[in-house]
Amino acid sequence: MQFDYVIHSADDISHFYQTAFPSHQANVLAYGNPKHQYLLQKRNESTTQQQYKKSFKINDQKPVLLYAPIGLVSAQQLPLSDALFKAYHVVVQGVDETILPEEALVAPKYLSAQDLILMSDVVITDYSNIIFDAMAIDKTVALYTPNHSQYIESQGVNEDIWRHLSKIWYTDRQLLINNLISQAIPVIKYPQIQHKEQPLESISQLILSKMTSNQ
Repeated sequence: MQFDYVIHSADDISHFYQTAFPSHQANVLAYGNPKHQYLLQKRNESTTQQQYKKSFKINDQKPVLLYAPIGLVSAQQLPLSDALFKAYHVVVQGVDETILPEEALVAPKYLSAQDLILMSDVVITDYSNIIFDAMAIDKTVALYTPNHSQYIESQGVNEDIWRHLSKIWYTDRQLLINNLISQAIPVIKYPQIQHKEQPLESISQLILSKMTSNQ
C-alpha cells in the first residue's frame, strides 16, 4: 500500500501513525474530525433534536440513553432492566432485536450514530469510537464490555486509551445499571479530542490541491 498522506484528528496522536507506518515517507496531518464538526454545529439546535425524538415518540419527561455496542452481547448481558426503563428512554442500535425487551426503542437505519448522539443524554457503547464523538459535545458516556478478556485475546486494545477511560469503564452489568439510575457516572474529557476549524473543508482543499498539482 502506497500513500502520501495520513489524515487523522489530533496532534497528540500523530506519533501513533508515524510508528505504525515506519517504512512510509508519508505526511501525517491532524485536520480534526468532520463528525465532531457536525456535532458541534448541531448540538444547540433543539428543533432538530426534537424532530429526532418525535420519530421515537419520546417526551422530555425522562432523559434519553443510547446503547450502541459493536460487539455481540447475549440477552443476559444487556445492561437493561425495568428500573432503567423507568428512569430513561432507552434507544438501542446494533443489537439483535429478537433479544431486546419490548420497552427498548430500536434506532431506525435512517438516523446516523451522530444524530442519535445529539438526541441522547447518555451514551453507552463497548469498543466503538462513537464514545469520542459523544465526549466531543460533553455527553455522559460509559463503556460496557462484558466480554472484555475474549475481545483482548482476539482483537487487542490500546492500553493508554483504556487507562484514561477507566472511571467510566464497566464489566459488571448491575453496577452499570445502578450508576446510570443514580446518575453516578462522571463526565470526563479525553485530551486527544481537538476541535480543528473546518476539518471537512481543510481535507477537501488538500485533496483538491493535490489533484490540481498532478494534472
